[in-house]
Formats: sequence, structure tokens, C-alpha cells
Amino acid sequence: MPCKPACSTCQRLRDSTLDILGAGATEALSLAALGARVGLTLEEVEDHYPTAAGCLYDTYDQVSADVLLGMADAFAQGATWEQGFHLARRRLLERMAANPGEARLCFVEVLRGDDELRRRRGLTRQWILRFLVKEHERRREHEALGELQVEMLIGAGFAAISNAVAHGDVAQLPTVEPTLVHLARVFDRTAS
Repeated sequence: MPCKPACSTCQRLRDSTLDILGAGATEALSLAALGARVGLTLEEVEDHYPTAAGCLYDTYDQVSADVLLGMADAFAQGATWEQGFHLARRRLLERMAANPGEARLCFVEVLRGDDELRRRRGLTRQWILRFLVKEHERRREHEALGELQVEMLIGAGFAAISNAVAHGDVAQLPTVEPTLVHLARVFDRTAS
């Protein structure tokens, strides 16, 4: 956890974490590397984050929260569930394409061996699952979209995006959208 809410130094360290990840230098993520990027000594960095992993976790939490807020906003703007889902999907792809560090963190690093990061990803995924199911039920446009269908949709979409990011195609993520549209039709038998 950062040293205090809204600490600008902690934010700079989280931004540097994304820069390092975006450059594909995950193994280079260390307190010393973060300090060098923001012009702080190791001791000064440790005043904000005792470990590089702690900074990584807070960075993931911040990015996830922003993505989830964007998803909720997209559904608020969509007149139908399908419109909200389409807008959320497009915005996610555009955001990740413009932010390679976020893309690597959310779609590659979370699959590596860090148990805490995978746990946090699981919590985010559960929020998305509950949100999508609840939105579908709330709008009651069609036959209810089951939790299993949504889980499969999320998993298939995550795999498609993760594969593109892992292969270095981050800037081209918006081109993955037709695949995601197809997956939505496969897993949502109510989709037109």
C-alpha cells in the first residue's frame, strides 16, 4: 500500500512500473530501477514502497479500478446490454493498445507465477462476472445470460487479448475486436 492516499511520488512509482512493463523488461522491475526512473534513492523509494511487488500490486489495483469504472460507464451509456458490452470492449482494447504497460500487467503478468497478483486478478474477474450477469438480468432484454456463459465469454476474450499482448501486438489490439465479437456470439445464445 502506498505511504499515504494520493501521494504523487507513489503515483510516479506506479507510472514507472507501467513504463518498465511496457518496455517488456519485467525482470528489471526492482526498487532500484523504479528509483532511477523517478530520481530517488533506494531509501527514498522504500519510504513509499518497501518492495517492488507492493508497487506492482498497487499498480494493478489502480489500473483494474480504472478499467472497471470504464466498463460501468460504458454500460451506463449503452441503451442495451449488447451496446454497453460493445462499448466496454472497444474502450478496453483502445486503452490497452495505447498503454502497453497496462496491457502487459493485466493480460500477461497476471498469468505468471506471482500468487498475489493472480489472486487480485481473480477478484477483478469475479467483479466483472457479477457485473455482467447483473447488468444482463437488470435489463431483462432476453433470456437470462447464465453465469457459466459469461465466465466462458470472459475467459475466451481474456485468452484472445492475452495472446495478442504476449506476442507483442499491443498497438494492434483493436484488430482483435472481430474475434471478440465472434466469441460473444458463440457464448451468448441470446445475442443477435
